[in-house]
Amino acid sequence: MRQVAAWVGLVMAVASHAQEAPTFVGFSDTLLFNDSVLYSAFGYHGPAPLFVQAWFPVDLDATQQDLTFAGLRERSLPVPLSRVHEELCLRMDSAFVEYCVRYPFGGDEPIDYAPQAIWQVKDSLFALRTHARRSALPGGRRFPVIVYHHGSQGMSDENVWMAEWFAENGFIFLSCNWHWPLHGAMYGTPITWETDRSGIRMMLRFARELGDGKVFYIGHSWGAQEGWCTLHEPGLADAFVSLETT
Repeated sequence: MRQVAAWVGLVMAVASHAQEAPTFVGFSDTLLFNDSVLYSAFGYHGPAPLFVQAWFPVDLDATQQDLTFAGLRERSLPVPLSRVHEELCLRMDSAFVEYCVRYPFGGDEPIDYAPQAIWQVKDSLFALRTHARRSALPGGRRFPVIVYHHGSQGMSDENVWMAEWFAENGFIFLSCNWHWPLHGAMYGTPITWETDRSGIRMMLRFARELGDGKVFYIGHSWGAQEGWCTLHEPGLADAFVSLETT
């Protein structure tokens, strides 16, 4: 019942903002560091980096072109972090190919893309354009904010259409990596085998500083389970939507 109430509340909040919201989507990225988690790999040693992506309402800027899906991952980073981000993207690409490209829906036999290699198919999909244009994060604490947790072996940009829809309807939508690339470990292996409450707290506090004071959390699968383990703490989120979890 609490899940239903949270979802209804979120939908009502969308409706209340939709009339005033711009109809165009801006996109930006930023970088946070989780001091509670130590990460050491690929030449980097320090607090675990959160590569944050943000979609938000903007007025139309005719000088900007809609970003491609690949463009959502383009960043300017110092050398140690650029290597970490590159390794992260390689693992996200592998997960995308395995879950979204290699097999048909409801089938177990791999799709034959000949004469194209499967990675060429992935590249052609990533060359498609989104509905978002690069822009500066909005100031003035004008919009409510949603934090999205992709869950186990997910990707920060796995739900672009949802991110854009909320941005078109007056919300800032934040997502980030909840995994880090590790030597000799499959994608999704955690740095420590425990609930990542500190990362969730950091993203929600950043969201509250960025927006108008209303903060929502959407968690998918393991991301929802992480929410159940964390969001009982007062003041973190105003509503919680649990998607496809046990």
